[in-house]
Amino acid sequence: MNSASKNILVFNLNWLGDILFSLPSLEAIKLHYPNSHLACVVPPAYRNLLKNQSSIDEVIAISDKTLLGKYRLLRQLKQKKWDLGFLFHRSKTRARLLKWANVQERIGYDSNHRSHLLTHSIPFPSVPQHKMDMMRSLLFAYGIPHVKEYYEYCPAPHARFNKLPAPYVVFHPGSNWGPKRWPIDHFAQLGNELSTRYGASLVITGAREDQALAQQMKALLHQTPTDLTGQTTLEELADICRRSSLVVAGDTGPMHLATASGANVIALYGPTSPLLNGPRSKHHQYFKVIWENPGCKTYPCYDKNCSHDTCLENLTPQRVLIEIENWHVFDI
Repeated sequence: MNSASKNILVFNLNWLGDILFSLPSLEAIKLHYPNSHLACVVPPAYRNLLKNQSSIDEVIAISDKTLLGKYRLLRQLKQKKWDLGFLFHRSKTRARLLKWANVQERIGYDSNHRSHLLTHSIPFPSVPQHKMDMMRSLLFAYGIPHVKEYYEYCPAPHARFNKLPAPYVVFHPGSNWGPKRWPIDHFAQLGNELSTRYGASLVITGAREDQALAQQMKALLHQTPTDLTGQTTLEELADICRRSSLVVAGDTGPMHLATASGANVIALYGPTSPLLNGPRSKHHQYFKVIWENPGCKTYPCYDKNCSHDTCLENLTPQRVLIEIENWHVFDI
């Protein structure tokens, strides 16, 4: 623990799951410098997600994708004297922004030819690591220990959706690219079985652009689900998942949000690796159902434009149902 009062800036990652992965590292920084002012730079979409986190004193939510955005962010950073800057992001541009903002100590990995922009250039790991471990390793190398290996997010109760019919199961069919999506007819078959066997109500969640997927699923379901696609904030979604009996989703940010919030989660992985970005939980058991190599030369392939897209197609609803039955989720 360092008793010195410092202004500390963290350049976080861009995606929901990655930002949740960063929470233990942010907490460790705050514990190591308890008298510090800790600010975190995130995309504007995640401002409210982080603003009530006890380890974060300031959320700087400015997009730096455009030249104007970079200028606005730099201008805001220059309004304060920063003692430490941690780069969880591998961007060379963001390393430049820390230097131009006159951050005294700049800590990050030596990737993307940016060592000259850092005061503490940490060797990039020689073997692939889980994203949480990448951030933990960076802090360890700088001398900040005791970073948790799991993430937690404590959503506040939201009255707007507190009367969903229990027990209910949350289905999140969307993803930011197609090959990570479990087929809609698989979701529907599983939903019909859960309704018949356990009397479970079904709740469909997602962004506004997932509404077409929800409509396809509703046409195949025997019962009428509660369709919340495009209607929830991230904080509301976290609370909905926390109160559910089960969440079924692919490799998505909302799946990680559900896990971090303490939900029981089945995470369906196909072309991506849970070893590098799988969920990590402390209090609630979760399990991943992973389809083994379907014959690809490289697996997992991380191919957003997969031509055959069979990983999750071959992961049957029956296999997922067996996992649920063995887990006794509805007996708890």
